[in-house]
Amino acid sequence: MRYMEPIISDEDLRSRLRFRDMVRERTLSLYEQLLGLDFRERVLSTLEKNGKFVWYDMCCGNFEAGIGLKDLFYCDGRKDILPKITAVGIDIDTRVKGDEVLDYGVIRRMGNVVEAVLPPDVDLITCLRGLRYVEEYLGKACQAVEHWYNSMPVGATLAFDYNPEIFFEVRGDGPILINDAPLLEVLKLQLGESVEFGKFKSLVEAAFTVKIHKCEDKKLKLH
Repeated sequence: MRYMEPIISDEDLRSRLRFRDMVRERTLSLYEQLLGLDFRERVLSTLEKNGKFVWYDMCCGNFEAGIGLKDLFYCDGRKDILPKITAVGIDIDTRVKGDEVLDYGVIRRMGNVVEAVLPPDVDLITCLRGLRYVEEYLGKACQAVEHWYNSMPVGATLAFDYNPEIFFEVRGDGPILINDAPLLEVLKLQLGESVEFGKFKSLVEAAFTVKIHKCEDKKLKLH
């Protein structure tokens, strides 16, 4: 697949996204519902193995979900593990200058999700309702998925959703294609059983969900 030059500038993108509050407000329960994630189980099992949990959320919006993750264990009475949990949301938003600390260990960062530098110890990367805008405005959805996966260590998980119909309407060239094959088929071909597919239907659209558990140190190539 040949990547296009960004359709609009970063500044224009920020101004368009600034007031999309309806899209930008996403609770932790919405991540669990739409991406099929059980944060309580995932965090506890990861802490047992690694002694910490690091979550990066791409196109995070207001990153209410990051605060919700801390609240989940605070309400469980597990204050002892709160310092071991780090949640970082990355988003393009002119209201954020540098890192915005939302809670202890919860950071919202202004940045380019396609090129974001991810730590080598990240445990979970998510993107909910954001990949559509990466493709619509930058034309780099596949580059983003490739970068996120290749930045993860073995044992980490990548979860995201996307709607091929939206790409068809916006770009006019059908679903995301890699050498004329749909993205889902390419992921399955390259990564095999480590890829899980799902589908959900909201009030406004139907979308695919993808969860990839990195089982081996293998590079994903989407361009």
